[in-house]
Amino acid sequence: MAFKLKRGDREVLWPVLITQSRDDGSGGLEKSRDVKVRYRVLTDTEVKEFFARPDVERVQIVNDLLEKHIVGWEGIVDEDTNEPIPFNLEMLRTALDQIPIQNALLAGLLDCSRGAERKN
Repeated sequence: MAFKLKRGDREVLWPVLITQSRDDGSGGLEKSRDVKVRYRVLTDTEVKEFFARPDVERVQIVNDLLEKHIVGWEGIVDEDTNEPIPFNLEMLRTALDQIPIQNALLAGLLDCSRGAERKN
């Protein structure tokens, strides 16, 4: 079977493990939750440009990068109703405002762009 080269943007549905801090004063972590995120995969040039920046600049552009490359999700539900939260820019920005979620989503983008297998 021949290798098929896709031209243009390539999207993948990628598993992301999100762990948040407990809010009960214990200082512990909540159970990690698996979600699936649909990413527009970074090109080699985009990865090189991202890592060529100084750390301070990288921190400043993370949300812009994620907003550009996250195009959907599955498995994210409302805390009160337990109903699925539809993907949209406003909800993505709400999620990105929480550092553990932002870190997990960035790791997922970099992993899927490199073709790495997710570590358990």
